[in-house]
Amino acid sequence: MQPLHILLQEADDEHRSKINSDILSEGFHGSLHVYKSFHLMEWHFFLHLPDVIIFNWQYPQQLCFDFIAKAKNAHPAVVLIVTFDFVQPDFFFQLQQLGVQQCLVKPFDVVVIFTRTAHLLLTPNSITILIFLKIKYDCKHS
Repeated sequence: MQPLHILLQEADDEHRSKINSDILSEGFHGSLHVYKSFHLMEWHFFLHLPDVIIFNWQYPQQLCFDFIAKAKNAHPAVVLIVTFDFVQPDFFFQLQQLGVQQCLVKPFDVVVIFTRTAHLLLTPNSITILIFLKIKYDCKHS
């Protein structure tokens, strides 16, 4: 597989640090750009068109809906993974319709992201699958 360009946005400092270090410790091959700010992440996306975007659901909600639509329009093959701080079942179907391949509820395991992302990148013409996971992931322990 080609080196990946991953863009990660997470507002919570502790979660962002943990996810970043877990991705790097999994032997990640490629470039990883990490942002606290949703707007900086959005700016980076349109400048560099990464392969994978992992971002935390933001409020106002329309901000995320607009970003997803613009991202898929600019780069239809981008893998979009949206993380949530709590269950948002009302949005999961709507996100799938917009092209989000994966929704994760914190806490989650970074290995799951790699497994699903590899599948989505290797089978780009597959039907979009939306999964809901809640796997133990404790930021306070390393």
